[in-house]
Amino acid sequence: MKPSRFSTLLTAAATSCLALAAPAMAQDAAPAPQQLEPLGAEPAPAADASLPACGGRGAVSWLAGSSDQSDASGSTAPLRLAANVAGNTPSVFAFSLSADGSVRVEAQSAEGDPMIELISATGEGLAENDDTTSSLNSSLEQALSAGTYCVVVSNIQGDAMEATVQVSRPDQPALLNETASPGSGGSSSIATCTPETEAQPLTEGALEAALENGNVTAAADGTSTSYFRFTLSEPTPLTVRGSSDQLDPFIKIFDNAGAMLGENDDAEGTNARLDYPSPLPAGDYCIGIAAYSPTPGPMTVAVEKLDRDTFLRGAYQRGELVPPLDGSFPVEQFDLKTKRQTVLLHNGGAQWLTFQLDAPAVVVMNAYGSLLGADTKLALFSEQGAVMGENDDSESGTDSKLGPIMLAPGRYALAVSDLNRATPETGGAVRPIGVLFDLYTRVEPEQAQ
Repeated sequence: MKPSRFSTLLTAAATSCLALAAPAMAQDAAPAPQQLEPLGAEPAPAADASLPACGGRGAVSWLAGSSDQSDASGSTAPLRLAANVAGNTPSVFAFSLSADGSVRVEAQSAEGDPMIELISATGEGLAENDDTTSSLNSSLEQALSAGTYCVVVSNIQGDAMEATVQVSRPDQPALLNETASPGSGGSSSIATCTPETEAQPLTEGALEAALENGNVTAAADGTSTSYFRFTLSEPTPLTVRGSSDQLDPFIKIFDNAGAMLGENDDAEGTNARLDYPSPLPAGDYCIGIAAYSPTPGPMTVAVEKLDRDTFLRGAYQRGELVPPLDGSFPVEQFDLKTKRQTVLLHNGGAQWLTFQLDAPAVVVMNAYGSLLGADTKLALFSEQGAVMGENDDSESGTDSKLGPIMLAPGRYALAVSDLNRATPETGGAVRPIGVLFDLYTRVEPEQAQ
């Protein structure tokens, strides 16, 4: 019997992916084929109908096992769960608040690099954190209204990991017992901004009036923590950024009472960003900014009015959301029937490839660009926008490998990003990134005879 191409896939990494779709051996009696639902279709009904969709980020479960037990406002102890996070697929956990208040979200792992994202029940991003100032663990605090929320946990290293996830109130014990060293910068350097905190005015008068003339910016130095105040005379949707070409800025936003409304470290490469698509109410606010590692150098705080179309286009350019596949946003059609590799002339941000599968297949995707200074990232989505998997660094390098992933027939979109350049650069240096697909399809018993 002539060896089939399928036999080359029988490695330890891919065996588990193939077990659902391929016969054990061609000469064995073939099991009845399983019906595979197209990825992106409606999931099977959940045992708990109250589970939120969480923006389709993955299979959702209650953090404490049920909706009644997952209320962080009324719990007598922190909500804690030991999670097994898959290598290419984030784990998603839901919790609720029966009253307005602040929560602390943490993830700890002895073997991985956990990243946490706090999102609304519908998938709207609220806050995220990769590393604390002391370790690869993650922690964030956020003021929230009563409602249901989701925590998305992933491993930056792209491998499977065991992690402890905890949601708690500020008055409850933290999961992480980490003390930042003096001068460690980042979150620990930005103390609560109260009305007594020394801060510079970001604008004269109401911020929304100044934004009619464009973005508002202010300069800060990386050796210390800087605070900036602004006033809104009417509810306004905002995007707040902390950026630097040399440093790694961290930002926090506080209301006039000193309650933290959000914090961020690396939303755009090493730059920070906080989005408020739901308008911030009229009132007084304070922005704190510090470098992750205090170092002389310039940082910039920028505030802009959040426009829906501009926001979505930015999300497409960062590889966070699937763009429309109707030609209104640049997407390259890639035919896996005729070729398996391509080279992208990359100028930053995310470049998109879309491909079609007519039959179930195991797919492995690689991106190579480290020799030319690119830090690649791959993110795979179904046509409907569900995240199928993502990978940043593979095998201790900055190149990326995503898969093996078992995919059902359907259309998919792949974002290829250079994390060294979070947004496209006009006139900047082009860095070629090679993209390689390995495709393994099912071999029917009669074909293997």
